[in-house]
Amino acid sequence: MKRRKPLKSRETLKSFKALNKVSKKLKAELDVYSKLRVQFLAQHPTCEICGNVPPNQIHHKARRGPNLNRTETWMALCFNCHRKVEENGKWAREMGYITA
Repeated sequence: MKRRKPLKSRETLKSFKALNKVSKKLKAELDVYSKLRVQFLAQHPTCEICGNVPPNQIHHKARRGPNLNRTETWMALCFNCHRKVEENGKWAREMGYITA
């Protein structure tokens, strides 16, 4: 197979500004989320499912997008319980750990 036109060298290509990985709006929301997350985990010293292990993760009962910073849709969970909720959707819905 033969090329019709030769490849352009890097010098002749225009340099483009890279796109932001996160929009300014989302970055502002994530900054608020980060602060709320620390406060929420401090207010909930035990996992809300097993009650034994100190929680280190936030589970969003409703979809994160519009509910990212709504703490009433959050659960403080340890890693194992969070994995159990995420892997067992039917059980989690029956228990009320997933609402949407």
